[in-house]
Amino acid sequence: MGNEICSFEGHKNSVRACNFSPDGKYIISGSSDNTLKLWNKDSGKVIRSFIGHKSSVNTCDFSPDGKYIISGSDDMTLRIWNAGTGKCLETINLLWRPNYVEFSPKNPNILATANANCTVSLFDLSEFFYKKT
Repeated sequence: MGNEICSFEGHKNSVRACNFSPDGKYIISGSSDNTLKLWNKDSGKVIRSFIGHKSSVNTCDFSPDGKYIISGSDDMTLRIWNAGTGKCLETINLLWRPNYVEFSPKNPNILATANANCTVSLFDLSEFFYKKT
């Protein structure tokens, strides 16, 4: 009960966040090395690294359709990445540090963030997703 079944190695500093893709085939992780890594769950191999944050990545999640990854960092930004290419598509500058992100299960355009300034924020990303379709 509760036995570790595998361990993924590749970050150069502490891993601070991870999440499964909606289809369960991949894992995204965020680290104090300022990067995200996309892993194949079955092989444990890194598929790609996401580089662009200027400080530790505190949180990361897949969009409900699995096409995008959102990350939050100590650099006080949210970034939206193309999961297939690793390209940063959008940077949202904040006045606070995001500690956790999660998409709404009822409305995939709504993102909630838990923040270091003692608040929870909601973001409507429908304009972003509308531009990308």
